[in-house]
Amino acid sequence: MSKNDSPRYYKPFESSLPTHEMEITRLIFERLAKENCLAESERETIAYRIAEIMVTAKQMYTKSLPRLTNVNGESDSPVEDDLTGLQMTFTHMCDLMHEFDSVYLEAIRPPKDLQDSEDEEEEEEKASDEE
Repeated sequence: MSKNDSPRYYKPFESSLPTHEMEITRLIFERLAKENCLAESERETIAYRIAEIMVTAKQMYTKSLPRLTNVNGESDSPVEDDLTGLQMTFTHMCDLMHEFDSVYLEAIRPPKDLQDSEDEEEEEEKASDEE
């Protein structure tokens, strides 16, 4: 499976995303491109992963919190059910953050060929220093 076939390297501009996620993705992607940040091939995926987290956080604040506090009767469920729903949302948020972290760390890692050549240079320097 190639890097681009992996679900981790999602290309949101090639799909039909919900409006909020697409707009956030576009705005972040444009800034990354404008400031030439990260590899060009990684920008869209990074922007999308950030958008996913932000939209989920907003939904937690605007939907889960009112249900949990139930100040205005937002929930007809027992608090245990609302807590279970919140726990599932937190688990989903953790998964999203892990995906972002994985993609981001891969995006900032030097290319393998470059890293290998740097490692070889370091080994040669150590060998010449020992002589």
